[in-house]
Amino acid sequence: MNFAEKAFWLTLRKLVLIQSVLVIGLTVVLFSFYDKSSEYAMALVYGGFVSILVTILRAWRLKVATKEADIGLDEKIAASMAQSQFEPTKNLGNSDTTKGIDALELFKGFALGYVVAIGLLVFGLGGLKLLPAAVIIGFVVAQVAHFFVRPPKPGAGRR
Repeated sequence: MNFAEKAFWLTLRKLVLIQSVLVIGLTVVLFSFYDKSSEYAMALVYGGFVSILVTILRAWRLKVATKEADIGLDEKIAASMAQSQFEPTKNLGNSDTTKGIDALELFKGFALGYVVAIGLLVFGLGGLKLLPAAVIIGFVVAQVAHFFVRPPKPGAGRR
């Protein structure tokens, strides 16, 4: 597993963890200190769950869209390492590397994320009759977690 893949999975785990902590923390605070009902807490958790599910779905679609680019880059790195020391090095950062990224797959991932988010929110509000304000607050709080996560820098964790 190369650095980019490790960084991707580490960042996704951190993001889902931060989203979960923010939603559960807000639920505990509102339930404990502000005497909100269990219906309110359930709606908060549902809104956060929708956001977390959409985050995982978009990450999966991003992985699908960039799979060919990852394979192409690995092949270029292997070919470059196989070169002798006296040959000129090949350019690894040219546009051939990014040709494997399928823009339609990226678009489908974002569109699917919006459709799933809207569908689950409508189901929670209409079908389950959850409290609208709490569902939206839970969703927004989980989305705020995107501001707190940063991908690792190359070389981080190496000793």
